[in-house]
Order: sequence, then structure tokens, then C-alpha cells
Amino acid sequence: MGVCQANTLPQSPTFVLDGGSLLQRVPWKKNCTFQQICQQHLQQQASEYLTVYGNRAKVVFDGYFSSPNLKDVIHEENERKNGD
Repeated sequence: MGVCQANTLPQSPTFVLDGGSLLQRVPWKKNCTFQQICQQHLQQQASEYLTVYGNRAKVVFDGYFSSPNLKDVIHEENERKNGD
């Protein structure tokens, strides 16, 4: 992998937000549909950042195509800790 650097910063930067991290901050209600969770997420979390950063904020979600991976192990550990 090469070196990542810049000699100057852009005048109007873009702020990249970790969507997975934001989703973990949503107080989920039981028996919600995926659509309801997304709506709740947009209303509570993303709107706070969009108010501050406007159209300069981008919410991204990463994914992993092969399994098992580190995220799977972390999820299993969290389930054991939380008793889910």
C-alpha cells in the first residue's frame, strides 16, 4: 500500500461517518422492521450530523464478503457478554 498524504487540505472537506458505529447508538425497540430501524436511525443520528455538516457529511457502511472474519468473532463475544 502506498503513502497517503496531501500537501494542502481542501477548502470544503467531506466528513465520512461510520454508519455501523452510528447504528449501534440507536436505542432499538423490539420487533421493529428493517425500515423502521432505518427511519429511526436517520431521524436520530444522521440528522444530527447533517445539521452540523450539511451535504459535506457522508454516511458509509462497510462489509465483509468472506466468513468467518474478525467482525464475526467480535459479534459472538458481544452476544456471550450480553446474554443474547
